[in-house]
Amino acid sequence: MKIAFIGSGNMGGAMINAIVAGKAVEAEDIYIFDKAQAAADALGSRLGVNVCGSGREAAQAADAVFIAVKPGVVRGVITEIADVLKSKAVVSIAAGVTVMEYISVLGENVKLVRSIPNLPAFVGAGISGLFFYNFTERDTELRSSVRELFEAFGKTVIVDKEKMIDEMIAVTSSSPAYF
Repeated sequence: MKIAFIGSGNMGGAMINAIVAGKAVEAEDIYIFDKAQAAADALGSRLGVNVCGSGREAAQAADAVFIAVKPGVVRGVITEIADVLKSKAVVSIAAGVTVMEYISVLGENVKLVRSIPNLPAFVGAGISGLFFYNFTERDTELRSSVRELFEAFGKTVIVDKEKMIDEMIAVTSSSPAYF
């Protein structure tokens, strides 16, 4: 499986590090783009992942695309490359950005994983909630592959209702951060 990360900052970078370290995906099958080009180049050099010149280039090369940017810029990012994302599995790690917001840009047929990883992912001890939208029985292998990627940096919990992702934010991310 080839994956792309649009955004390779703190959380995206932690996920990429863990995925490469755990050999969940080979480094040469990972494509990243970040507007902070110097940081992306440094990550690329250190891990051997492909650094792309645009989000479109990264997304086109992958089977699954992780949207790992701040929630406030998600709409702009996905709008810019919507034509490419419509044929990919899209994985969102942006807190508070709902399935409906993705659908409004990408359409009803998008295969979306709404997730909420947390800070302990930096040390391989994270817990991530995963909500799969629009995945069918034929997508069992893809669903399993996405879960394996998240398990590279901790445990996963599959939820069957999107609102449970928002509840997990309070329990696994926001509250512990304030504490």
